[in-house]
Amino acid sequence: MALDLLSISQKAVDEIVGNSVSETLKNEVTDEFLQSLYLQADTCKSGAPYICWRDGLGEWHITQGCCNRWECPRCGQIRARQEFARMIHGSVTLSDAGHTLYFVTITCRGRSLTTADAETGYLRWTNRLLSTVRARCKKHGGYWAYVAVTERQKRKHPHSHFITTYCPEDAVEYLKGRLLPNNAIAKQSGLYSAWFVERNIAAGLGKMCSISRIDNPLGATSYLGKYLFKDALHCVWPKHWRRIRYSHSWPKLPGLGNGDAFPLVNLADWQRVQRMNVPVYAADDFVLYAAYARLITNVVPNHSYGTLPRNRKPLSTP
Repeated sequence: MALDLLSISQKAVDEIVGNSVSETLKNEVTDEFLQSLYLQADTCKSGAPYICWRDGLGEWHITQGCCNRWECPRCGQIRARQEFARMIHGSVTLSDAGHTLYFVTITCRGRSLTTADAETGYLRWTNRLLSTVRARCKKHGGYWAYVAVTERQKRKHPHSHFITTYCPEDAVEYLKGRLLPNNAIAKQSGLYSAWFVERNIAAGLGKMCSISRIDNPLGATSYLGKYLFKDALHCVWPKHWRRIRYSHSWPKLPGLGNGDAFPLVNLADWQRVQRMNVPVYAADDFVLYAAYARLITNVVPNHSYGTLPRNRKPLSTP
């Protein structure tokens, strides 16, 4: 994980989202960032190690690492912002490369399926579907890439929203309100693929699935990203559940060059920082407290004290 992403915040919204979305959507995304920052706990409940690292301007910092666990009150919020940034970056990169993007939704089958059975089988069913679609895409010379976010329906069954580069060749356009071949009334305009519906059913999923062409990649990705801050963080899922998944071909965020970074695990590591002949800045007062506790008492603090103001604190000076 790029260490600079630990500080992704509302200030980055304009850069991440850009100017190609409506002010309403940008304000919604901004609100999600602000709420994420407000809800983020001060320290990692899993005790992620602190990291000393140098930014692009040459300044040294100490930040607590990220355990990447969605259920962590601190790191779950950080991860949601990281994943959102990657989704935006990937959509823009693929669109700029000339790929048409599509918004796809898949669901579980009927109400007779219990929530427990849905949770047990969903990964297997979606893997079966994705393997079939990937094979067909490659057979027809298409480019295969996707990102998917899974949330719960009102009935508590999982369903997923995808942004992908592939649409089946038999897809035809339809308008909102039209009766579709699966006897459903179209709630919005989109594309209907009989092959895709059949593959969903054959994989063990439901026939209620949809495909629509994305005209504004940033807008669509911003819309999908909101699920990360809402349902993905607050839903309780089984252990090792994959809330967000990417194809291998989905672009990754560029590395930010943290080769000089090192973890602060034992007293010697903290003393190394103390000996550095440059300013080293603590990310907040919690980090500053941890540093002093380690250097003075050689005891790892448990952060059981109250809330402290977050300020940029110099840890060592020349």
